[in-house]
Amino acid sequence: MSDLQTRVHSAAQPTRLDRIIGAVSPVLAARRVKARVDHELRLAISQRAAERFTAWEASDHDRLRGEKWLASKLTTNDALQSELETLIDRAVDLYRTDVFAASAINGRVDNVIGVGIRAQCRVQPERGILTPRQAEDFRVMSERLFQKWAEAEGWHTKQRMLERCNAIFGESWLHMADDDDPAKPVTLTVQVIHPQRIPLFGYGPLAPTAVRRLGLRLDAKGKPIAAYVTKTLPNDSYGYDLRENEVSLEDLLHCYEEQTPGQLRGVPWLAPAMPKLKDLKDFVYANLIAEQVAACHGAFVTGVTDPATLADAGRSRSNLEDLAPGTIQYLAEGEGITFSDPARPGTTLAPYVEWSLHGVAAALRYPYELLAKQFTNNFSGGRLALIDGRSTFKVWQSCLIEQVFRKVWARFIDRAVVQGMLPVDPVKYEENREHFLQHQWIPPGWPWVDPQKEVQADILAIESGLTTQTESLASRGRDFDETLQQIEREQRAKADMEARMMAYRAELGLSQPDMPDDPDDDEQDSGADYSSVGTLAVAKVKRQMEARHKQ
Repeated sequence: MSDLQTRVHSAAQPTRLDRIIGAVSPVLAARRVKARVDHELRLAISQRAAERFTAWEASDHDRLRGEKWLASKLTTNDALQSELETLIDRAVDLYRTDVFAASAINGRVDNVIGVGIRAQCRVQPERGILTPRQAEDFRVMSERLFQKWAEAEGWHTKQRMLERCNAIFGESWLHMADDDDPAKPVTLTVQVIHPQRIPLFGYGPLAPTAVRRLGLRLDAKGKPIAAYVTKTLPNDSYGYDLRENEVSLEDLLHCYEEQTPGQLRGVPWLAPAMPKLKDLKDFVYANLIAEQVAACHGAFVTGVTDPATLADAGRSRSNLEDLAPGTIQYLAEGEGITFSDPARPGTTLAPYVEWSLHGVAAALRYPYELLAKQFTNNFSGGRLALIDGRSTFKVWQSCLIEQVFRKVWARFIDRAVVQGMLPVDPVKYEENREHFLQHQWIPPGWPWVDPQKEVQADILAIESGLTTQTESLASRGRDFDETLQQIEREQRAKADMEARMMAYRAELGLSQPDMPDDPDDDEQDSGADYSSVGTLAVAKVKRQMEARHKQ
């Protein structure tokens, strides 16, 4: 008996009050019972309607969608605890074996890091702290030291390694320590730690008050304060050592995109697109097998089933296996020949691949044109795709800069000041540390899509006050101060060369050329003149060489 039948049957049973009323008025007693039964029926109908017609379609429980839509009730950290290892294994496999996954990951690294994100000191003069001359010396010296350290440390290569870990594993780890390498101006060294060296589960003993989750040690408020790092990778057969060291997160920098509040570890970037990439890979492989089968050519002899006839015919005729162009083969009486004609794959491969890659690109927040390396769309559409993609690239750049690079710069300046490599008093530095740590990271610039229009747009924006030359140059991966210094050096070199040329002409007894207004006249007049200068100069150099040879 169903729940509704039970409730209706219970409501139809007369109560003691119904019996008393029935003794006086049976009709009234029956109406009471009927009212209870109707109430139960109306209640059941409303409940069924509420289950079938929900306020949100996404919460329906109908047989077409809701009954098969099973959502996880786990929190983000609980889900990572049970599924992160599987996600990482599949992400690594796709990066190694799938062309589109490799294209997405390598393209992300190239667009976010490129040849490297450069640091620029932004320390400004401040009354009582630094004079303008001291601030300039501090900026020049700190940038020069950091550039020398970056070359010796391979810093830009490690930047690309960090971003590649972010793309594959969803997170990256960088350990800062000290060493005594004489090739480095300071004793700072950094090492990229493989994310799988921070295991999700621990097998060693913990302190009585220690709280461990997802390879991290948490404080009383649930904030990560340290990580447990194994000495080798878990699956490394060369040096298998799973002993763990507890490393403070002040020295071990953790970079990941926190998608939900309280999330402790990163989610692999390919996770939302993994099923689509795997289905696409299997579909392409199935089409390849179908093409190989269709390319096979087979022939079958039919018509004769008697064993004796087959034996006699086999001894008397040549094999049909050796079939060559122009062959005429006579068959026995009653025999026929049938050629295999497997159906070749249809025309669904290219549309399905394009449709799948559009979904993958949307899930990864990555332009389809860069993912598929297909640049045949119209100019406006491609430009909009690149603009949208570069917005995402800036987010990833900001994640690395804020969580890793700024802390590396701060540790580098600390070491340089303590070791006397920068012209600043350590006591004054400690009192005004935040002022001395002002700096900026300049990512590499992206190439122009339409150089003429973009330059004109920058000029108009600068003239109208909507942006500055510093911001415009920074968007192209260049520094404003360095650009001005380079322009000044070029102008000085040009002026020096012109002065030496005029002095040389005077020494040769030639008149100084006038600068005409017409550029064409300038080219015509100066052509013969500079030719004579070149001839006299060569003659003078020959005479000087002959004189030195005689001496």
